[in-house]
Amino acid sequence: MRHIEHRIVAVQGGVAGRVAARVLALEWLDPPFVPGHWVPEMVALAGGSLLRGTAGRPSFAVVWEHLAGLDPDVLIVMPCGFSLAAAHADADRYGAALRAVAPRAIAAGRAFVVDASAHFSRPGPRVAEGVELLAALLHPAAFPAAALAGRAAVWT
Repeated sequence: MRHIEHRIVAVQGGVAGRVAARVLALEWLDPPFVPGHWVPEMVALAGGSLLRGTAGRPSFAVVWEHLAGLDPDVLIVMPCGFSLAAAHADADRYGAALRAVAPRAIAAGRAFVVDASAHFSRPGPRVAEGVELLAALLHPAAFPAAALAGRAAVWT
């Protein structure tokens, strides 16, 4: 357990003093669900500011219209229980809706699909890996891109 804590503290040190990226994370796309439980805390630990979602509460459904105008710095598509390939296919299916809510992130190459099954859908030791992955997505200048291989992909 101490190893996990040390990894998370290392991420916090790497993001300290950096501007928090404005993040829209979606745990489901039909209907869209914003994260709850531990994911909002993971985003914060990785140096992000989650635009919708509540730590310690269940994830909850919203309508696409309630996400309009958020225009986050970073979009993360993390469908609960989905592998990277399945998340990518789901994002492709809902591409028009994603483009409407996150045009700036998509245009900047800061829209991502992730392996949610491995890093975000269940609590446990992989939470540290999820925080490290988020830090690499949110602050690429501070964290190596190699950390993304097979765990996340840019979505356009």
